[in-house]
Amino acid sequence: MKSIKNGIIDTTDINMGMVVRFFIIVLVITAASVAFFKSRALSDVNLANAVINEMRNQRDSSGYQASTDYSSSIIKSGALPSNVTVRNNQIYNQAGEPIQIVGNGVGFKLTETGLSDKECMNLATKIGSGDMLSTQINGQTYTTEVTSLNASTSCSGNKNTITFTTRF
Repeated sequence: MKSIKNGIIDTTDINMGMVVRFFIIVLVITAASVAFFKSRALSDVNLANAVINEMRNQRDSSGYQASTDYSSSIIKSGALPSNVTVRNNQIYNQAGEPIQIVGNGVGFKLTETGLSDKECMNLATKIGSGDMLSTQINGQTYTTEVTSLNASTSCSGNKNTITFTTRF
């Protein structure tokens, strides 16, 4: 659309170029924002998976020492994702609360506290599978897969607690 020519500068072409650049910038910012918030939503799941996998690597022939905190062992193994907060030999979740990793004989318990409803539901449905001996959400225990309906019923408030107890 070349409607007005003013010598060397074509005002319509300049305006169209600025509009196109503006939309490209908006698309890039939107994509970056979505990626950032998606990665944050998945990080508690990634943390739980990393801990569970490393704990299974550290299991000896008799299982895990009952009532023993394994946090320092997990930290020293270097198995945690790089975005995990570690202070004073303690691992912290995205809510800023310390997680507990305690031996339970044959298996172990992983407890996360201070979770929002969204984080609680995401973690419960992604990790709370039939592979676990049990999944406890705010006192409600599930011995089978935690469905979205189960999680939405049990996750309530912004200070949820989930404990996963492994079979081995």
